[in-house]
Parts: sequence; C-alpha cells; structure tokens
Amino acid sequence: GEAAAAGAVEGGKGGAGERVLSALPPTAKQVVHLTAQHKRPRKLLKILTSTLSTPASGGGRNKPRCMVFFSTIKELKVQAAWLRRMIKESGSGVDIPPPRELHSQMRQSERDRAVAEFKAAKTRLLLCTDVAGRGMDVK
Repeated sequence: GEAAAAGAVEGGKGGAGERVLSALPPTAKQVVHLTAQHKRPRKLLKILTSTLSTPASGGGRNKPRCMVFFSTIKELKVQAAWLRRMIKESGSGVDIPPPRELHSQMRQSERDRAVAEFKAAKTRLLLCTDVAGRGMDVK
C-alpha cells in the first residue's frame, strides 16, 4: 500500500499528492509526498534535483539544503545507496551533492557531526529517520 515517502524540505505549492505543513521558519518549507514504494526512488531523485539545483540566495553563499525523512533505517540506507550509485554513474545526469545519513544506529558524535555539517552547509543533503525530527534546530 501507500506510505509516507521522504518528506523533503523544499519549495512546493501543495499540489496534488502534497501536503504543506506549517510551524517552520519563513526560510524553510516542508512538503510531504505520499508515494507508493516502487515509485519512491525516482520521485525522490526528481525532488532533490529540482530543490538542490535552485540558485543560491545571498550572492551564492546560501546554497539550498534538503533534509529527507524516512520511516525506517533500512529504507534510508537503501535510498542512500541508490542515490550514491546514481550520483557516481557517468551519464546519469544526476547533479546533486552526496547524501549524509542521520539515524539512531550512529554514534552520538557522528550524529552531532552530521548536524553540524548540515548547519554549516558543508553537507547539503541529509537523509534522516525520526531521530532528526526531535527538536533539531537548524539555522
């Protein structure tokens, strides 16, 4: 059946299949896509490509960043591996930064480093489970 696919922090108008959620700072947007399991990889790639290829604001200093949430660590790891393969494949046309993972099976120091890199825009794509959704403050 259908389940929540990756929720991407990205621009969106709340069109068909999307729900725009509130309670975010005005510089961030959250869109949840409900997507069938077999359609998730391509849908995720399409969202990431459009979101992360948006021109940087502030004279090029503020490149867009994206957090993608997964319901399980297993799904996160599968999608991360698939994205890494797509990025490496020559001729794939995929022009997105390599993903960084954030989940509960990581040591706390690794999680802290992943969040710090995301905050500093050293990592622009963070794949997360609910461990990141518990009051994380990214500015």
